[in-house]
Amino acid sequence: MTCHEFESAIVDLARQVPGNPAEETATRAHLAECAACAARLRREESLTEGLRALAGSVEVPDAGALEADLLARFDQQRAAVERRTVRSARWLAAAAALVVIVGLAAAWRTARSQPYPEGAFTVAAQEEVSEFVPWPGAAALPAFESGELVRTELPASVLPLLGISQGDVPAGGRVMADVLYGQDGLARAVRVVRVQSMQP
Repeated sequence: MTCHEFESAIVDLARQVPGNPAEETATRAHLAECAACAARLRREESLTEGLRALAGSVEVPDAGALEADLLARFDQQRAAVERRTVRSARWLAAAAALVVIVGLAAAWRTARSQPYPEGAFTVAAQEEVSEFVPWPGAAALPAFESGELVRTELPASVLPLLGISQGDVPAGGRVMADVLYGQDGLARAVRVVRVQSMQP
């Protein structure tokens, strides 16, 4: 047999891996005659001894502590994701409020440019207000300490999105509403004000 054929058997001997007795006997006989393979065996034994010493010096972490550390890191990641979700909800609520404000400003300018019909100020009105409903996305916002109630006009098409019945208001019409803003300027709730005209 050639030296190449003894390579794996030499590694097994160095690592003290039990094998075929006949093959081990043949390998030892070859080592007694071949100086190169005997040197290879000594190198493999030295390497094996060094690796075992290194493995013995490595401190294996406690499984319980490792699990607790992993769970703590998982909780940190989940908290970070929740914070990002809350921030996204705030931005969405702010964007929705901005869209409504821009729409209201445009409607207000349009209303100002139109003359009042004759006798418009001779009609008395009685208000019927609905209950406040949460503004979309307001549930994710932090509690507010103070607020401001702003009366404005909303497109009737917004009412179903707020969970409010459109009633007899046409799809392209507008309704009066009271919007409750927190001290942070974000809308928190809204209620519809229905005006009933009454002749004096």
